[in-house]
Amino acid sequence: RDRDVTGVQTCALPISFVSWQALTFLGAIVPVVYAAGLFYLPESPVYLLSKRKKKRATRALMWFRGAEYKDQVEPELVLMRAACACTLDKKAPRSRPRRLKLAEYLAPDILKATSVCMVLMFLQQFSGINAVVFYAVTIFQAAASADGEGDAEAGSESVSPNLASIIVSTVFVIGVLLFTFLVERIGRRPLLLLSEGMTVISLSCIGYFFYAKARADPIVPFISWLPLVSLVVFAIAFNIGYGPLPWLLM
Repeated sequence: RDRDVTGVQTCALPISFVSWQALTFLGAIVPVVYAAGLFYLPESPVYLLSKRKKKRATRALMWFRGAEYKDQVEPELVLMRAACACTLDKKAPRSRPRRLKLAEYLAPDILKATSVCMVLMFLQQFSGINAVVFYAVTIFQAAASADGEGDAEAGSESVSPNLASIIVSTVFVIGVLLFTFLVERIGRRPLLLLSEGMTVISLSCIGYFFYAKARADPIVPFISWLPLVSLVVFAIAFNIGYGPLPWLLM
């Protein structure tokens, strides 16, 4: 999930200064760098062990661990060999993975865990995250426009729509870092409940703002800060629970 939010931040920063055509080329830089780096990345030691390539597996594990001598990684290599149920004796028959039967997938404990993960993934996708990410600038333009029609040239009294979008996307990155710090200290269930509560409150606040704006409520000029604050809270709430936790459980 951290790659998603850093990608959002990477796109949000230059979009205020370049066209979308130039942004596509800027976005291609990261996967090109990743692809070039893969040529220098060793194969997984577990994969190499499964192919009975012990020497290459040892060299790969030494590379990953920064070890100078193979004795430094030998204990871990033995554990990997046992975990993948792989023997390096060429005369021994190759072990075949056991195929699971359909009845095993329908076991109560498997169904319960799968159902929990599926519900969390459903709630993640229907939490409003895609609307916030893709229409953040439009939301701020609509909030700042005097006539409520979302004039593209309208700006907030203090923060422009593009800058507000950059702030929200930056908070997405901060939220993921906060999640990595809190998940093992607070626990998954409390974080998920906290994320759910903050999400409901933040989306309710921004919904109230546009409801009041549509009714030309006199309070609107006094709560012009509410959309930005609400989306910042939403970004933090999503990334400490609804965003990464379903993927972690999967």
